[in-house]
Amino acid sequence: MTKSRQEAEYSQPVYKRGKYLVSTLATVAVLVIAAVIIWQMHNNAVTKIHSALQQQEREGVSESQRQDFAETTSTDPVGFDLANYMHAKYPTIVLLTYFVLASLALAVVVRFALFVLFSAKRDQYYPNNVELDHFLSQKFATWDEFCRYTQTRDHRKSRFWRVLKDSVMVTDASGRVDHLYLHLRNRIDRITENLDEMSLYDSIATASPAAGFFGTLTGFLYIFSQGQSAANLSQSLEFAVGLKVAIITSLWGLLNLGMAIGATYFSRRIIDQIHDQMVVRAVAVCEVVETLRITDRQTDTESEVEVIPNKEQIRVRS
Repeated sequence: MTKSRQEAEYSQPVYKRGKYLVSTLATVAVLVIAAVIIWQMHNNAVTKIHSALQQQEREGVSESQRQDFAETTSTDPVGFDLANYMHAKYPTIVLLTYFVLASLALAVVVRFALFVLFSAKRDQYYPNNVELDHFLSQKFATWDEFCRYTQTRDHRKSRFWRVLKDSVMVTDASGRVDHLYLHLRNRIDRITENLDEMSLYDSIATASPAAGFFGTLTGFLYIFSQGQSAANLSQSLEFAVGLKVAIITSLWGLLNLGMAIGATYFSRRIIDQIHDQMVVRAVAVCEVVETLRITDRQTDTESEVEVIPNKEQIRVRS
C-alpha cells in the first residue's frame, strides 16, 4: 500500500504536490504583502508631496519653481520620500554606520588576540620533545602494558595525552590495534576543526565592505537630495559633508576587510602548525605500537616452532 501511495504521489503533476503548493502559496503571500507595502508608501509620499506644494504656495514660492518641484517629485514619489527621511536622519544613520564598522574592526582584533593568547602555549595541545622522548623511551613489553601506562598520563597538561588515552581505549575495545592511528587522526582533526573558527572572519570580510558601501551611498544621497544645481553643488557645505562620509566609510570598510584577511591567514598558519605537530607525535606513538605488534608476532611464531618438534617427538616415541 505504501508503494502504491508513493507511486500515486509521484504520478501527480508538480503543482498538485503538497510541498510545492505550500511554497507557492508562501511566495504569492510575500508578493502580495510587498505590493501592499509599496502601494501604501506611494500613497503616503503623494500626500506629503501635495502638502509640500500647498506649503510652498502659502509661502509665496513662484509658479515655475512649484512646477519644477512637482515634475521632479512625481516621477518617483517613494524615492523622494525616502531621500527626505534619510536626509532628516542623516546624523543618526552616519553614526550607526560608524558604530557597525567599529564593531566589526574590534571583533577582528579581539577574536584574533584571544586566539593567539590561548594557542600561544603549544604544550596544551601537544607535549614538548623532552616529554615525548621520555614517553617513547619506555620499554613496553606488551600492548596491555602500553595501555596501562597511557591511562596514567595526565591529560590536563596536554590535549594530546587525552586524545591518546581515548584512542587507546577505543582501539583496545575493538581489538584492532592497527586502527590506532585512524582514531588518533580523527580526534586530532576534530580538535583543529574546533580551533578553525574562520566563519567569523568570513562574515566580517563580507559585512565590512557592505557597511562601507552603505555609508558611501548615504553620503552621496545626502549630497544629491539638496535639490541644488550642478554649478552650486560642488561649492555647498552639504557636498563636503556627504563626500567626507562617503570616503571615510569606504576606506574603513576596506580596512576591516584587510584585517579579516590577515587574521584568517595567520590563524590558519597557527592551526596548521598545531595540527602537523600533533600528527607527527601520533605517528611516533604508532611506531612504538607497531614495534609491539611485531614483537607479539615474533613471539607467536617462536611458540609455534617449539610446539611442532614436540609433536614430532611424541609421534616418534609412540
